[in-house]
Amino acid sequence: MAWNYLTSKQPIWMTGPDVIAAKLITGKSIKILNAINVVPYGVQPSLVPIKLRGEVKVDPRRDDLAIKLVELRTSMKSKTPELASGIKVAANSAAFGIYSQIDVRSLDSRSQLRVFSGETEYVTPPVEIWERPSEFHCPVISSLVTGGSHLLCAMLERMVRDMGGQFAAMDTDSAMIVSTKDGGLISCAGGLHRIPKYQAGSANAAILALSYAQVEGIRERFERLSPWRKKLKTSFLKLEKENFDANGNRQLLNFYGISAKLYCLFNLEGNRLLVRKPSGHGLGFLRAPYTIAEWQRRTGRKWEEDLPPWIYEAWHFIVSRELSLPHKPPSWLQQPAIMAVPITTPQILARLGIFTDEMRPFTVMTVPFPKREMVTDPLWTGYFIMPHTQKLHDLHGRTMVNVASGETFHIYDRNSSRLPKPPGWLSLRTMKDEINRILSRAESKFCDPNGGVCTGRSVGLLARRHIVAGEFHYIGKEASTRWGGGVDPSMLAEAGTLDPADETFREYERVVDPKYLYEIRAQAKQFSTKGLSRQARLAEDTIKKFKNGRNTIRPRTLRKLTKAIHALRNKI
Repeated sequence: MAWNYLTSKQPIWMTGPDVIAAKLITGKSIKILNAINVVPYGVQPSLVPIKLRGEVKVDPRRDDLAIKLVELRTSMKSKTPELASGIKVAANSAAFGIYSQIDVRSLDSRSQLRVFSGETEYVTPPVEIWERPSEFHCPVISSLVTGGSHLLCAMLERMVRDMGGQFAAMDTDSAMIVSTKDGGLISCAGGLHRIPKYQAGSANAAILALSYAQVEGIRERFERLSPWRKKLKTSFLKLEKENFDANGNRQLLNFYGISAKLYCLFNLEGNRLLVRKPSGHGLGFLRAPYTIAEWQRRTGRKWEEDLPPWIYEAWHFIVSRELSLPHKPPSWLQQPAIMAVPITTPQILARLGIFTDEMRPFTVMTVPFPKREMVTDPLWTGYFIMPHTQKLHDLHGRTMVNVASGETFHIYDRNSSRLPKPPGWLSLRTMKDEINRILSRAESKFCDPNGGVCTGRSVGLLARRHIVAGEFHYIGKEASTRWGGGVDPSMLAEAGTLDPADETFREYERVVDPKYLYEIRAQAKQFSTKGLSRQARLAEDTIKKFKNGRNTIRPRTLRKLTKAIHALRNKI
């Protein structure tokens, strides 16, 4: 989970729960300069009781809609699972989504916007896009919901840590606590404990695994916080089904992790590996080598898992190979790695090149992934597209278009040709290449056991990275609603220039006014001219003139100066 240590000389607004969470995790109290107490005021006169699906009565004057939706979902789960999934989405929206929603809108003409964030308020230069608050937008509520989630995670982490335990992984709503039936030391590189017997890979370093009984004790303590403990027969911290065998008995789960959202939980029975919960992240975007229906016809069994069977095969291959266990590589490893993308927007149609007359709206196109055979390969840039095809073993000579440049290339398959690869022909990456690619991925939010930067070869107990805040940038929250329709190559940076409405990182620049310059000048006077000159790489004469009251300063020079001020502050 991206929840790093943070140091900032510049004050930052945060919620009360976040302040408590920081104390729990770091042991240090945050210096509070100012606080705002948020209290409800009045009741809307139009509020009336309603019934959800004619079953659960909700009185908005007394009840919590999100809790009532959870109750309804629980009652519908066994009857209609599909409807229960929809109710889960509604519950998440009622608890958080509608309060943080803002909609991206194109303005009729370029206009200035007023940006407000905490104590910062300023006017932007004229822009084309406006992020309009939605009907129920209330950032105070949404930020408190997020802060409450942080506090719950901090409470759980502190409980585990006070017992001497560790996490294999953690997310915003889940945690994988290292535990065994009786607890005890287990081998792990970077662990603070030592075991007498040397083990390859981690020497004699170890971490403490909690016992199942200790984990149950943690779960029981959290039950007091459950808003539905009296009505629903469900735990606040639920044990997932993967913790149990077919007879309902608790079983030991093994964890293999690469980086955030790239992991696999599995059982080991001697040399036999059974994948219990794989991650679809990093592979799920690829076109499946076969369908679930084909797997069911071939095996005569019904597939009941959320992820497709080929994801389980991929992780079985990955983990078995890493642990040197006997295994049979999947038959589809040498199949080309491609992605199927629906043509759902005019922006995609505008990038089809020579395929404009071939492909129609709401059909599917193929996105192949050529190999980058040289570091500076001039042909390898942007995304490539081609008409949809079912025959992935017969792609040699097929034409594809680069959506960034509009140039045409051909696919080269060395298994289908005895001739050398001609100019303008590109080989495709295989499924095995994609698997090897995710194996080399490095975790960016943590340090390795020695405190260094993680690489693809880092192994063991990782440590949180410490972030020191520099210059503050005020950015937009939302991407275009077109992202909600799935993958859209016209919106990817590699595809070329984006439409302003589709930017996912929208920075709001400020119009430089005298008041803002006065604030920066006061900050600059706290440091020597020589020190600022070295840090900002600006001439001392420029800084002297600014300190003495000169207001004509270029925006680029001002950005360098403010960045230098923040850097020098953090060194104090």
